[in-house]
Amino acid sequence: FSQDEKRLALVIGNANYDKGELKNPVNDARLIASTLDSLDFEVLLHENLETRRDMTAAIRDFGIKLPEYDVSFIYYAGHGTQINNENFLLPTKEVFEFEIDIEDYGVSIQRILKYIESEDKEKVNILVIDACRDNPFESNWNKTRSLKGGGLAKINPPTGSIIAFSTDSGNTAPDGDGENSIYTNALAKNLLKGGISIEQVFKYVREDVLAESNGIQKPIENNTLIGDPYIINKTELFLLENNF
Repeated sequence: FSQDEKRLALVIGNANYDKGELKNPVNDARLIASTLDSLDFEVLLHENLETRRDMTAAIRDFGIKLPEYDVSFIYYAGHGTQINNENFLLPTKEVFEFEIDIEDYGVSIQRILKYIESEDKEKVNILVIDACRDNPFESNWNKTRSLKGGGLAKINPPTGSIIAFSTDSGNTAPDGDGENSIYTNALAKNLLKGGISIEQVFKYVREDVLAESNGIQKPIENNTLIGDPYIINKTELFLLENNF
């Protein structure tokens, strides 16, 4: 890619749930938004999207702009769950009393995937889900992203994409004790490392998270990238190293 490469990011942090309120997703979204802004992404940042319409509008606005860009980065932090092997991201103020409510008022990840499907082999799409992988019908909601459900389903990414999860399927990803989740801290730090491929970025993220969580949390990726390795930070510098 030339220096004229155009980059677009959609960043969503949902935290203020009436049931299962979370501590860190808004902080996480702001950290990733700031990181991507420093990497020359045009960032569309959304916090605490309350309704299905709010979330679909944010995704649609991103999708409409996307054809004009070479690289996309989508990041979501908040509650998510699966119904019949389909993953849903949850707005903060919808009511999910029954399983059918997830399908009616949650937002399927397929809605994002349809926008990043492309026959253009030069395009690169990165989707990161730092979600709870829980069943929201569990009665013991708490202030972590670590509820007891079966987790998110695996996703086959469109060609030219990499989909990253903050933890392996069937497991849970805690909010963390600090202002940010373990995963998001590691992601922000490693995205800024210069001259390495995006695949290597996520390998370093996995290494950091495994070390920080004493091997409990293992991030995973599904990768259908093609062509030469994609380098997100084309400098050879480790930017902002002292901040991490």
